[in-house]
Amino acid sequence: MFGRITLTMPASPAAVGIAEATARQFATEAGIPSAETTVLVRVVRCLVTFSVERSYEGRGGGEVELSFELDDLGVAVDVHDWGIPMRRSGGPDGPLPPGLEEAEAAGQEVRLINLANDGKRIALHLVTPHQIPIAARVIDGAADATRSGRGVAIDDIVIRDATLVDSTAIAQLLFRGYAFNYRHRDFYTPSWIEAQFRAGHVFSTVAYVDDQLVGHHAILVDAPNVAAESGVAVIDRAWRGLGIFDVMFTHTVARARLMGLPAIYGRATCAHVYSQRSELKNGYREATLMLGGSPAVMVQEQLGEAEAPAVRGANLVSYLRLADQVERSIAAPTVYRDELARLFEHLGLVAVGVDSAAVPAIVPDAVHAEVEDGTAQLWLSGPQDSHELGRLLRSEGARLADVLYADVDLTLPADDGVAVLRDNGFFLAGLVHAGRDGRDWLRLQRPQADAQIADLHLEGEVGRWLLECVLSDRRSVS
Repeated sequence: MFGRITLTMPASPAAVGIAEATARQFATEAGIPSAETTVLVRVVRCLVTFSVERSYEGRGGGEVELSFELDDLGVAVDVHDWGIPMRRSGGPDGPLPPGLEEAEAAGQEVRLINLANDGKRIALHLVTPHQIPIAARVIDGAADATRSGRGVAIDDIVIRDATLVDSTAIAQLLFRGYAFNYRHRDFYTPSWIEAQFRAGHVFSTVAYVDDQLVGHHAILVDAPNVAAESGVAVIDRAWRGLGIFDVMFTHTVARARLMGLPAIYGRATCAHVYSQRSELKNGYREATLMLGGSPAVMVQEQLGEAEAPAVRGANLVSYLRLADQVERSIAAPTVYRDELARLFEHLGLVAVGVDSAAVPAIVPDAVHAEVEDGTAQLWLSGPQDSHELGRLLRSEGARLADVLYADVDLTLPADDGVAVLRDNGFFLAGLVHAGRDGRDWLRLQRPQADAQIADLHLEGEVGRWLLECVLSDRRSVS
């Protein structure tokens, strides 16, 4: 009995009947029950018909490759053609094109995978019992150790820590993915990446197929006791939708734990929910909603649109807590006490009383402009002089920013400073965990350029709750 089979056929209507007969014979030899065999045949008919009629428009002149491979959960079905290119879809990449509804309803992990010059592949998995002992050493090709078991093109992928020699490839991959529109523009410069590797401020995971870099995921470290940003994640367009990011993410988190970081965080777009889903399923918890956090051109890349939207997009910041210590001394401002309490609970943190020995953190006495994305940041720790705070808000760096964010130290009482910020148009963004100096901070925001407010896409319940809180607080300030 073959545990794996591949059949190549001309792209003609006759291929559908041949594919159905092959599916029936394969199911019989594998001992797949009658009901599941019927489903398998129906799925194969759907996939091959789609390839013949949609990919080749019924004109023939091409080939359709049909593959089956047994694994311990069922059978992977794979149809590969070199007809009309189509955008990747399925799962996190959005709805599949019309004509695949029957296959999508029956299968799991249904994906249309764009393989660039190597055509495209529609892959899915059917859960079914069968009689082939996959655990045996050799079962005529079934679930070979050197193959994927899900009929996807990641057989030879290598996931590893990045080294200095990867710097140029990382910069080039980022450019292919985002042109020059990514927020962390320093990553377009190989010499900067090398310097950050040497200094211990950037730790990257890379994915290679032979000599080609197809994936990158980084940790950006400011200090040992501060949460590090996980991001600058990019998968080569021809290799998206194959689950590469999930494998890279697991590698990155394991490395962050070994480094002893208190937490890592990611900034997901609110232009769609796919990046949010990826973080939430890996244990991240929503904490901050930053309106205007993404330049319009970056939203364009995230949506894959030809033209940039007219307004800036929003970012959802979520944390994955790594430290065992959960008690945090805070002095929550009265106006945001309830919101902070829920966010602390959501992140698995326990807010305890004010630390009487706490002293103000050392913070910049000027607004810090983030040239990469058009935003600016200021920090407040301890008692504030309202006149000095007003001077900061009138400074050139504050006035020219598309969005101005203010982080307020939660270690010390801050009601007066928060009141001044609210009088100047700032409203809630959320919680910054293990931020500057390892402390927790309240983030407030003041968009000063047009930013998307309506029709934001939030995946999780807490994210949607936070959006309501943010918009409600926005209406309450001047």
